[in-house]
Amino acid sequence: MNKKKLIIILVIVIFAIIIVAAIAGQSNNSQNEGQSKNVNIKKKIIYHIGDTVHLGKFSFKLKSSKVTDSVGAYGFESNAQKGNIYIAIVWKYTNLSKKPVSAFSVPSVHLINNKGDVYSSDIGATSSYATEIHGETNVISNINPGVSYTGIKVFEISKDYLNKNKWFIKVKNNGSKALFEISVFNDNSSK
Repeated sequence: MNKKKLIIILVIVIFAIIIVAAIAGQSNNSQNEGQSKNVNIKKKIIYHIGDTVHLGKFSFKLKSSKVTDSVGAYGFESNAQKGNIYIAIVWKYTNLSKKPVSAFSVPSVHLINNKGDVYSSDIGATSSYATEIHGETNVISNINPGVSYTGIKVFEISKDYLNKNKWFIKVKNNGSKALFEISVFNDNSSK
């Protein structure tokens, strides 16, 4: 595939991710406002990278997390603002039902800390990260039974908060919830 076609495909994918993230963010933001409270982690089952959980009509597997100052490739790079850092995550979800499921019904994913502070993803950085990992993200089509896709999100947080908290990925779908503990080792802070 030539470079021009690749760039056109990447722009279309990024545009689609932005649209879906904006729609999902509008509904999730109103639900998450003012929800800063201590999370009693000891009373919850904590999953880790590589674990698979069943949430509603989906299975969900957190594949990786990375702490970095920048994400992206092919001229679509994004850098965290001065004093901030990115936490980038990759997961796989599979439709376990016997019918197609709307792309708007996939599990919601947020970053939270042990204090209960909820973080939404950075849409621009997430789009940039998509170019870096060459994900197979589905943003518009229904997900057919047995079909799996890769999801990604990038969250921007203050560097000051990074090592002062434990960090978790909170996943929700159809009333089911799961928490995945993630490592916050900064793999390229010296760049």
